Amino acid sequence: MAAPASVPPPSEVVPAGGSPKSETAVPVEEPRWDKDVLAPVLKVLVTAWEFARGPGRFAQRWARGGWDEVMNPLAFVSVGATLVTFGTRALLTLTGEPPPRSLFSEFLMSLAPHLYYAQLGLVMHVVLRHFGSQRRWSSSVAMVLYAGGTFATLGMLLVHALGAVAWSLGVLVRGEKRFLVEQAPEWVGLSVVLLMMGPATLFLVFAMRALKALHAARGGPFALAVVLGLLSTGAVGRLVPLPTLQLVLKVVSVHDIPVPILYWRF
Repeated sequence: MAAPASVPPPSEVVPAGGSPKSETAVPVEEPRWDKDVLAPVLKVLVTAWEFARGPGRFAQRWARGGWDEVMNPLAFVSVGATLVTFGTRALLTLTGEPPPRSLFSEFLMSLAPHLYYAQLGLVMHVVLRHFGSQRRWSSSVAMVLYAGGTFATLGMLLVHALGAVAWSLGVLVRGEKRFLVEQAPEWVGLSVVLLMMGPATLFLVFAMRALKALHAARGGPFALAVVLGLLSTGAVGRLVPLPTLQLVLKVVSVHDIPVPILYWRF
């Protein structure tokens, strides 16, 4: 009696004159290395955008476990420090000035201001924990680092851009290799100051909004945390001054009315 013919398994199909082929085979896609290259850039932009468009919502989502689309805060500020470092080198190259330090030292100098921001977040965290918050210190530090990586980076890049424009105008208008802003009208200097104060103020406002939402803090305890945080940051800046960018709170008098302003001191 002849043996029965073998039947291919259901998962395979034997085409005429061909080899077995899986019914569930998925077409192989070519590697998209271009997307892999752009992915870190997009992650930086997404992180900055998510924080800037809603720091309170950002902090609340962070408290619920965060999400994969945003960068680690240390990686985020490191990218910002890298951008500032290359911005500094580009400005020095434009003006023909020799670099005062190595590229790595310049990077550390660009990263150092975030130590002040972390200290601000830690002091405020201690105060808010005293009033019952259960959040971790690392989350408080993360919020101020995200604020610094977004707005402090923006402020420094704006300073570099203004410097490049002023230098270029000095060469084109006067034929002198010097910053034109030095001899510009008073309103130009005031505009530069306002542009530099803007990102500094945004840094503080957005950091405070994120911390308030993170800790679900009441008005009184949070106001106390803000005051103690800023006073301690100012004291540390004077006692342990880093040779780098510092965020400074100053009270000026406008028609005998005290007005607090924020600016960056180099």
